[in-house]
Amino acid sequence: MSVAKLSQWCWGLGLGTLGLTAAAWGQNTLQTLYEAALRNDPQYRSAQHERDAGLQNKALGRSAVLPQAQYSYNRADNRADRSIFTSAGQVTTQDQLNYRSLYSGVSVRQPLYNREAWARYQQGQLQADYAQVQFDSRQREVLARLVEAYCNLWYAKDQIDLLAVQSQTLAEQLLSVTQQFEKGEASRTDVLEAQSRSDLLQASRIEAEHTYKLAQRTLLAMVGPEQQDLVRLGPKPASFKFSAQALAKPLSQWEAQVKERNADLRAQQLAVDIAQQEYLKAQSGHLPRADLVASYAKSESENVNLVNQSYLTRSVGAQITVPLYAGGATEAGVSQAAASRARAEAELANQVEKTMVELHRHYLAMGQVVSKLQALDKALASANALVEATRKSVLGGVRTPFDVLQANQQVAQLQRDRLQAEYTGLISSFRLLWLAGELSVLDLP
Repeated sequence: MSVAKLSQWCWGLGLGTLGLTAAAWGQNTLQTLYEAALRNDPQYRSAQHERDAGLQNKALGRSAVLPQAQYSYNRADNRADRSIFTSAGQVTTQDQLNYRSLYSGVSVRQPLYNREAWARYQQGQLQADYAQVQFDSRQREVLARLVEAYCNLWYAKDQIDLLAVQSQTLAEQLLSVTQQFEKGEASRTDVLEAQSRSDLLQASRIEAEHTYKLAQRTLLAMVGPEQQDLVRLGPKPASFKFSAQALAKPLSQWEAQVKERNADLRAQQLAVDIAQQEYLKAQSGHLPRADLVASYAKSESENVNLVNQSYLTRSVGAQITVPLYAGGATEAGVSQAAASRARAEAELANQVEKTMVELHRHYLAMGQVVSKLQALDKALASANALVEATRKSVLGGVRTPFDVLQANQQVAQLQRDRLQAEYTGLISSFRLLWLAGELSVLDLP
């Protein structure tokens, strides 16, 4: 696969909004890997459990405004020594009491006015929303990491193919220079230079093989060992037609979309709202509370003064609690909550700025890549023409084999630069979509 085809294929993955079409083999592979990642990726499974725990905050917050009912039961065998004294302090009666006491009762408390309970309720809803938004972000991140890891694998594979072509070309040059040296048409220095560059290229191939194996292992860590065959890379998918349609949308439009749909920004905004409810909870320490209280209880010989007596008590009433002084704890709690709210607001502003900087970086990088690829294509055409011209000059005795090596080295460097530029644009395109909230499972071809 050529360098251009690798980038064109990878760019199309997940970029349905950019108007690209996909090859069937690549589609099926990515769908299979994505489904495997949802089953096996440790980060995603951790996010699922975190989401499940966070959703329980809704029920926890709601419980603060719902009735609280409890049942109490007590049974005891009692033994008491009773003494009755006269006004002069003399004992007139002394006996022992052996009796069994029983108590059974149900009590219900319903908040009527409780600002703290209402703040807990609101906070619980927000915390559940926060957990869900974070999970949605992690789910999109799984897709982004999967596609990026898969393209990294193809990028490493393409580097190996590129180095293999360069190695073959250099081997042919080494053989040609050696033959010319034997005929007296090349110097010993030309042979040593060609051999040195061949050895250096072999070292680069070893490094590329290591990078390829590491990319395989990284992808397997997400999708699980059962996807070993797909990670080995089967038939190469058909190429994609490169398109920079994302740049057709103005940067201001991308900014507005990021502010509206970016999951991290929405999560941080929810964090500010949660901090606001925490402030209201602390502030409620200055406010009175009113509860409706009802109870139903039955007792027998409940204490020593009620031996052999039973009562059935039904009561309904209101309880009002007015805070007066708590040693300064309420004021300190309010100040602490206000500071936490201000910190959350500052973190939101910081997150907005960081996200906008990231957006600008990837958007500008895509534009730079388009211009750079055009320049590199022209440079490659000129470099290839230079190689041919240099070879002819060697036959005419004007140039030396060393000049051919230099010209080929320039071609190889330009090819590597082009591959790196396309990869940079590829990653920026995915990050741009991820920041804007457009990268989702529906975007997979």
